[in-house]
Amino acid sequence: MQRVLCALGWTSLLSISALVLLTVPARAQQKQQLELMVTDVTGAVVPGVSVVVQAPGAEEPAARGTSNGAGEFDTSIAPGVYLVRLSRSGFESVERQVKFASARKVTVMLPVSSATESVEVRADSLRAETASSATRMPMAILETPQQIEVLTSELLRARSVDSMKQAVEMSPAVGLQLGEGRRDNFFIRGFNAVGDMYIDGVRDDAQYYRDLSNTERIEVLEGPAAVLYGRGSSGGLINRVTKKPSMEGTLGEITYTSGSYGEKRGAADLDTIVPGSDGKLGFRLTGAAENEDSQRHFYWEDRYTFAPTLLWKPSEATTMSAQVERLRDDRLPDRGIPYLPATGAPAVVPVGNFYGYVGPLAGSNFIHSAVTDGTLDAKHSFADGWDGHAVQRLAGYNTVFTNMYPSAITGTIGAYMVARGEYNGTQLWTNADSNVEAHRTGRWMRMQHTFLAGMEYGREVTDSTQYNGPTNQTPVSLLNPVPTAPVLSTALSRDNRFLGQTMAVYAQDLVTLAPRWEALVGVRVDDFRQTLELLPPTNTTPNLGRTDYAASPRVGIVYEVRPWASVYGNYSRTFDPSGESLSLATNNAELEPEVTQNYEGGAKANLLRDRVSATMSVFRLDRTNIKTTDPNNPLALLNLGEQRTDGAEVNVQGSVLRHWEVYGGYAWLDGRIVSSTTLSNGVSLQGKRPAMSPLHAASFWTAYTFENGFGIGGGLVARAKQFASTDNLAALPAYARVDVSLFYRRARYEVQANVQNVGNLRYYDAAQSDYQIYPAAPINAVVTARWRF
Repeated sequence: MQRVLCALGWTSLLSISALVLLTVPARAQQKQQLELMVTDVTGAVVPGVSVVVQAPGAEEPAARGTSNGAGEFDTSIAPGVYLVRLSRSGFESVERQVKFASARKVTVMLPVSSATESVEVRADSLRAETASSATRMPMAILETPQQIEVLTSELLRARSVDSMKQAVEMSPAVGLQLGEGRRDNFFIRGFNAVGDMYIDGVRDDAQYYRDLSNTERIEVLEGPAAVLYGRGSSGGLINRVTKKPSMEGTLGEITYTSGSYGEKRGAADLDTIVPGSDGKLGFRLTGAAENEDSQRHFYWEDRYTFAPTLLWKPSEATTMSAQVERLRDDRLPDRGIPYLPATGAPAVVPVGNFYGYVGPLAGSNFIHSAVTDGTLDAKHSFADGWDGHAVQRLAGYNTVFTNMYPSAITGTIGAYMVARGEYNGTQLWTNADSNVEAHRTGRWMRMQHTFLAGMEYGREVTDSTQYNGPTNQTPVSLLNPVPTAPVLSTALSRDNRFLGQTMAVYAQDLVTLAPRWEALVGVRVDDFRQTLELLPPTNTTPNLGRTDYAASPRVGIVYEVRPWASVYGNYSRTFDPSGESLSLATNNAELEPEVTQNYEGGAKANLLRDRVSATMSVFRLDRTNIKTTDPNNPLALLNLGEQRTDGAEVNVQGSVLRHWEVYGGYAWLDGRIVSSTTLSNGVSLQGKRPAMSPLHAASFWTAYTFENGFGIGGGLVARAKQFASTDNLAALPAYARVDVSLFYRRARYEVQANVQNVGNLRYYDAAQSDYQIYPAAPINAVVTARWRF
């Protein structure tokens, strides 16, 4: 631990020193005309709105005034990034970041106030204007040359979502893997993203189920992101943004949910200013506890989490926060049902059939996960224009599990038997991350720039033990399984320690080439060191290790067709080293990283007076240097494989009318294994489709709120045929699931009922392998009551 803290401290000191050297005064800039138009959610202009325009870190506003009778406010200011604050009695106050590069007109929507007991109007609650995952700084989605989807807190609430799996269903480019029944595991654009999970921009790649009680929104960044995040992210990454104190007085919320299969969940959120702190110290506490069964026999789940956050704001230029999160998750790891080789489809058995073991004897299926993490976050706006940001995060993940699973089908028609495997073990995972960066807007060489520079140090250690049970476990009937206890192994099959150490520097520049042209150019250089210690007495072979050096570039061009519409092109590249999944083996320790390149173009628009956002993209993802079997030595691997995904996506979100909200998307993903020498279950992988990557996928949600507070919502989650694994032997049939919602909302409370799978459709939404396919739930419902104070 001393070595970790020492390395973090030295990295921070060096990073801060480097940022100090960058603080060069900006050149004087010529003023340009900025025009603001203020409207309400219906598009009607709003006069008499107080407007304050201020540069981040500046003591005095750059401009202030009031919107005229036409809802307009004009001012002449120097190009740059500004915070625009709008306020008027009867409306919610709004603070919006505007990047002003040349004369332009900006429309800002002002929501109706919900301070009194009345129907709560939530305009644009399904829509996000900015996101930080793609650029590591707040930036309008319209100006970001990459596909990014933001799952807002209101979208999660509207669908009664409390897990990552339920949340990312709304991103059609994301596929669901079963994750051995013990972790969140997703595919993005046909590529496994198990190691591409982040929290507030910091790597969170441990294997566990995440709770969303402390999540403000989820950003799904599609395409390689190594330019800012390093290794992995071939198809993209998923970043959870956590809740922080709002510094707006005392706010609170208590939620209770009850539903099918015995689901019971309580959640609370307290957000306040610490008394006696003169409004400079904020505190927020979120937490949840949940217990439920499921459509699967014997399944159970019991978990809780809480996260206190303290935020100190000594001045308008400085913000510091400390957050601790604790999660405990106990559940039965469920591996689903097998496929029938004779049909190439999941076996037609009751959806509850369970092929593991639950009983009083040793070997009963269970998984226990405990997560504790702490994050220190500091931001400061320097007087010369630099905005600095430093993050220190230390997280520990502890997992103990016993897992029994279906592995094959034996016997004959009418008397099929399911062969089973078993393993159990422990995993202790520790992540220590330090990141320091700064960005600044200024004018150099007659062009407007927003420059970002940063340094990162990360250290990940995993201690793993595993016992693999005999392969000849007692089989059970396919149709009527009677779970029997497994035979457990007493000899360790794995006992090792993996150490991964990342040291990286990166730089990015958003430059205005011409009045309507912008370029986003960046590069990151990584030094990733990997060591696997094979611990005795079970391992007697030498330790394994390698170091990879990689440069990850990105070049994007944006053309502003209109102030509300843009088109873009993008090229990016990432690398996947042998130790990406925090493991090495004798047959891959000498192999070069796999490389993914992304070519993408698209268009984005803010429609209906900025109430609706629409995006469209087309892309080609090429992953080369994939490890495949050596044709001359089945035990060796070579960098010979290639995988490609050609695709297109569309997404729309926002308020069509004042009370009518929509969120939806469609993805066409034509993924193929272009080249491979590997055989899986006797089948060549060349030419096959990637696992859990359907050719067509769509998700949609819409809701309408009436003036009296009642409302109705509904949505669709649809997937074309997809395969359980890349051998393409087991096909999961296409499905289109329909969900509905009824709700009643007031300012202080709301009641909501959600019904999922109203057509009682039999479908399969996740898989781990051909013999481990997850049957989704029949029609089910939850009722949620929420009280705010």
